[in-house]
Amino acid sequence: MNMINIACGARIHDKWENIDFSPIDKRVKKVNLLGKLPYKDSSFDVAYSSHFFEHLDKKVAPKLLGEIKRILKPNGILRIVVPDLENIAREYIKILDSITDSGNLDSNKSLDSIKSPDYKNPDSAKSPESHNVAYKHEWIVAEMLDQLARTQMGGGLLEIFNKVKGNNDLKYARYIKLRVGDNVLENPAKTPKIPIKNKITLDKLANKILNVYLKFVRFLIPKSLRDEVFINTSIGERHKYMYDRYSLSRLLESCGFREIRILSYNTSEILDFNSYLLDMNADNSPYKGISSLYIECKK
Repeated sequence: MNMINIACGARIHDKWENIDFSPIDKRVKKVNLLGKLPYKDSSFDVAYSSHFFEHLDKKVAPKLLGEIKRILKPNGILRIVVPDLENIAREYIKILDSITDSGNLDSNKSLDSIKSPDYKNPDSAKSPESHNVAYKHEWIVAEMLDQLARTQMGGGLLEIFNKVKGNNDLKYARYIKLRVGDNVLENPAKTPKIPIKNKITLDKLANKILNVYLKFVRFLIPKSLRDEVFINTSIGERHKYMYDRYSLSRLLESCGFREIRILSYNTSEILDFNSYLLDMNADNSPYKGISSLYIECKK
C-alpha cells in the first residue's frame, strides 16, 4: 500500500512517503507543497496531512486538495487533521460560563477575583477557584487566537509556556497537555539527529539576500510601526484559517471528495493506521491533545 504524509514535520514513518517544505530528516523529501506535486496520477492509496491546512490561505487549500485528489488512486483515502474551531469555541464558552455562574463577572464585584495569582506570593490568590478560572481562560483565548494574530516568533503561547515552566505549574501544564498534547514541563525526548548536507543552492542564496534586504528595510520604518508592517514569525508558524467539521466537510465536498466522515485520533479506515503512531502516542494518548478535528474521505 502506497501512503504519503504531506507536510510531515517531525512526525514520520518509514512506510510512508514523507514530504515537506523544509525537511528536518533525510527520510523526508523536499517538495513545494503549493505547486504541482511530483507524482504521477493515481500513485497513492492513502494521503495524510496533520495540522497543515490551517496554515494555508483559504483560497490556496482547494488547489492542494486538487493535487492530492490527482495523486490518489480511485477510492483512495485522505485523512486530514486540523485544530477544531468548534472544540476550542465550546471550551471557551464553557470556561466563560463557569466564570459567570460563579459570580466572578457580577457587576458589583471586582475582577481581581479572576486575575492570575501572583506566583511569587502564592497566598495572594483569593481562592483555588480563581486560579482554575484564570489559567484556563488565559490558555483557551491564546489557543484560539494567538497563532492567527501574533507578530513575533512564538507569540503569546511561548510566553505562557515560559511562565508555566518558570513556576513549575503542574496544573496548568496538565491542561495544556490535555488540550494540545505539549508536555511543557518535560524535556523533549532526545532523538538522534540525522545530518542533512547543507548544500548552497540558488534558492538558499536568494532567500539569504532577501532576508538581508528585508532587515535593512525594516530599520527604515519608524520603530512604533515596525510590528504592524513586518511580521517576525517563522514560515508555517501562523494560522491563516480555522476549520470546524462543517466548513472542512464542505471544502472537501467542493473538491470532489466523497464519503466524508468525522473520526477521532484513534479511529480510521486506513489499514493499521494506529500502528504508525501519527495521531497517537505509544501510550495511546492523542498526539495533538483533545482539540483536533479528524476527517477522512475518499476519492
